[in-house]
Amino acid sequence: MLVPAPPEGALDECLSRQWVSTGYLAPELAGVLQEVAGGAGATLELRPDRQATVSMDATTPAVVTATDANSVVTTTTLQYRGKGTGTWSATAGVINVAGIDTGSFTVRVTIESTDGGPLADSEVPATDLRVAGYASLLGTGRYTCSPVEMTLSHVTPGVGAQSGFAFSPV
Repeated sequence: MLVPAPPEGALDECLSRQWVSTGYLAPELAGVLQEVAGGAGATLELRPDRQATVSMDATTPAVVTATDANSVVTTTTLQYRGKGTGTWSATAGVINVAGIDTGSFTVRVTIESTDGGPLADSEVPATDLRVAGYASLLGTGRYTCSPVEMTLSHVTPGVGAQSGFAFSPV
């Protein structure tokens, strides 16, 4: 776990509502120009009784088109699926969504080169460490919250960058 979980009973009332994702947030990379689209439609309900419901099934594919300093373009597409219920706790910008059966959660990762040729295409469980660099709504992460928006991000292992989702209240 890269971010220590908040105490089990911790509750930030700002988060306590139903949220829908408005987009995917990719970490900035030095020397790389990125365009990010998609990632809308995931739902996250955080109830005052600390019950959490997560559904990634309606999430639009998140597409990150990256151009490096040599003008090499790669496009990474992330298709999230899965839903479940569990609990949540949050305080001081750290949230933990726990107790959800992760068995139904997957991320299909497709990476294409400049010419559209596939470099990678695989569907893996959301808990697979190979996809740890791509955000999930499960586990411990960082958040910001206001009455009109919320961000939820996870720290990329070994890099420290954060990727995640932006939300608006339903």
